[in-house]
Amino acid sequence: MQTCRLMAWSLILLVVAGCNQGTSPEKVAKEKEASAKTSAHADRMKIAVIPKGTMHDYWQAIHTGALAAAADHKDVEVIWRGPLIEGKPDEQRKILEGFAEMGVDAIVIAPADREKMVEPIEKVIEGGTPVVVIDSPLASDKIVSYVGTDNEKLGQLAAKEMAQTLKGKGGVIVLRQLEVDSSTSARVEAFLHELKERAPDIEILSSDVYGGATTETTTIAAQKLIEKFGDKIKGWYCPTLGTTLGTLYSLQNLEKLGTVTVIGSDFNGDLIIALRNGGVRGLMLQDPVSIGKKGVNAAIDHLEGKDVPPKELTGAYLLRKEYIDAPDFKRLYSPDMQKWLGKGTKD
Repeated sequence: MQTCRLMAWSLILLVVAGCNQGTSPEKVAKEKEASAKTSAHADRMKIAVIPKGTMHDYWQAIHTGALAAAADHKDVEVIWRGPLIEGKPDEQRKILEGFAEMGVDAIVIAPADREKMVEPIEKVIEGGTPVVVIDSPLASDKIVSYVGTDNEKLGQLAAKEMAQTLKGKGGVIVLRQLEVDSSTSARVEAFLHELKERAPDIEILSSDVYGGATTETTTIAAQKLIEKFGDKIKGWYCPTLGTTLGTLYSLQNLEKLGTVTVIGSDFNGDLIIALRNGGVRGLMLQDPVSIGKKGVNAAIDHLEGKDVPPKELTGAYLLRKEYIDAPDFKRLYSPDMQKWLGKGTKD
């Protein structure tokens, strides 16, 4: 009998111990915390942002703007992923399709190719994922909205500065970057048209050379143009960061830096130094932080059922040496990337 009682008490103690282990306050608290985190994460609006490239400061500034937009909405998460360098539509397509399969709520993308990216983007949209296009226009009426720079104005401002600096005379080089890039093509066409109107005596020595996606390839292309046209070159228009860097490096290598009026584009530390030192006459600036922020906000507004304009253009600016320390310009070429990305643009 005593043995039976001992066995019975043992069973009761085991059951109680088991119950206490499973419902201890510490364990319950941990389970609730894990459940809350999972639920909160699941409830967050996930927006993928796909740039053309991730290497240059311009794209990192767009990343900054995208993260700033998400920070204004506590339940929004931005997922940033793109090719390292520009001109990789096949790689960008895989990233796009991967995000769609992942089930993100919306995608914000700067198309790497104005033609090749139409079909995959529209396919993603048809699959139920809304898409906002930034930076470079896309020939599609299925996207939510387009957010980007007024590229025609950029080209016009550059042409005006070139015509005034050269006093209406001399030979000019235009070095393009990628044939499939709709934004830079618009800048170049606007530049050529405006320059012809303002200074018909200026000779366009070359405007059909494409430097390619990297600084190395644009440097090679620029050097060949310098070797071909030599002292005939009085002015040089570069519609992108890559073409500007390639041109400056080539002029420097051939000891011609400062002898040619260079109108460049975008920003990084080297370009700001060149502007201060007179190697560049002016830099055409965009507002990439605003592009990233407005692009993500357009996606959020659409998901929340709000009206979104089909097109929103950000500013176009010409930075000259005399304005380099002005706050209104400094925010464009030296955005606060340290706060969001842990880095900044040195000037």
